Amino acid sequence: MSHHFKVLRDAGVVRTLAQGTEHINSLRGDELESRFPGIVAMILDENEERPKADAAALVR
Repeated sequence: MSHHFKVLRDAGVVRTLAQGTEHINSLRGDELESRFPGIVAMILDENEERPKADAAALVR
């Protein structure tokens, strides 16, 4: 997980706050929203209809 959080930090997606031996990661939502309007809502929206893959098309 450390590698993945480092990649996200380096990309500016999350910020990490060190508290003793713990590291608290949080999404940089405001910064992401200002740079890419609507991206966070699009990713997190569970109600958005997504096309379902046809199982028959996946079997070849």
